[in-house]
Amino acid sequence: MAPPVFPHRATLPALQLYVNQAVAHRGFTRDPNEILILLLEEVGELTRELEGIRGREPIPAGQLDALAEELADVFLFCLDLANRFGLEMDNALRERLTYAGRTPPEPGIDLAGWLAAVANSAGGQTPPEIEMMRLTGFTGAMARAIRRHWKKLMEPAELAASLAGAVETLLVLSAALEINLPHALAHKEQKNAGRTWAW
Repeated sequence: MAPPVFPHRATLPALQLYVNQAVAHRGFTRDPNEILILLLEEVGELTRELEGIRGREPIPAGQLDALAEELADVFLFCLDLANRFGLEMDNALRERLTYAGRTPPEPGIDLAGWLAAVANSAGGQTPPEIEMMRLTGFTGAMARAIRRHWKKLMEPAELAASLAGAVETLLVLSAALEINLPHALAHKEQKNAGRTWAW
């Protein structure tokens, strides 16, 4: 099987399809419990990187690169988790914005357009520390939803809402830190493509 190609036009559906293909090609886990644990690990790494820049202006280039890589990791695991449950992040994010009384962008928009739309509709910039607290809350909600999944009690909308909140937070964080998330994702996957995966 040929390795998947990172999408030239990074829409959320195209990115989800790419993640699904990459997971299959690399033989990664499809167990939602393991994916959640990996996601939580990456949230911890993102938090550590954010702690390292607190109070530093401007952010040193090497640390900004490390932040971009961790943001990309968390984003990719969010898409992977959505894939495991058949959730479409584009729709979930639109529903989240609509529910909050904000206007979602036009259908078919790419990730750069989502970045601009979410940053503009967020109503001002919040400190990265606050966004990380929000992200932690959303990952806790994901864990609750998956625990309810074990008991056959989870509604897909419950997990979709927490994933959409996490993705929105990642978009706001990347805009606040002036990280080009589409570029960070492409760069991360370029590195991943050259790795040997042994589990």
